[in-house]
Amino acid sequence: MKTVADGQGGLWVELDHVPLGEPYGQTDTFLVFLLPFTLPGSDVYPMFVRPDLSRNDGRPLGDGFQVTQLSWPGEPEPRPVVQVSRRTRGSYAAQTASQKVAKVLDWVRTR
Repeated sequence: MKTVADGQGGLWVELDHVPLGEPYGQTDTFLVFLLPFTLPGSDVYPMFVRPDLSRNDGRPLGDGFQVTQLSWPGEPEPRPVVQVSRRTRGSYAAQTASQKVAKVLDWVRTR
């Protein structure tokens, strides 16, 4: 795990070797996400995974996935990534940051 201050009171986190599961051609991914300084009054967002993420069945990744570049304080140069976008339903304060990360990972694994 790597953590890097965002310069505004928040924290970027990078987890390595996060298991993916059956739908994907890759067995694992990194996960980079921002814990904003406004927690618990805001969402844990954005989240990024490996740029070569692909499904075993050849179908596109679909809604909620977007190929992009990640520029963050953890690296001097932007890196290619896939952004995962999942909106929190209800109050952000109703779940912890770790619960949000777990929910997004469960969603990715079952797509």
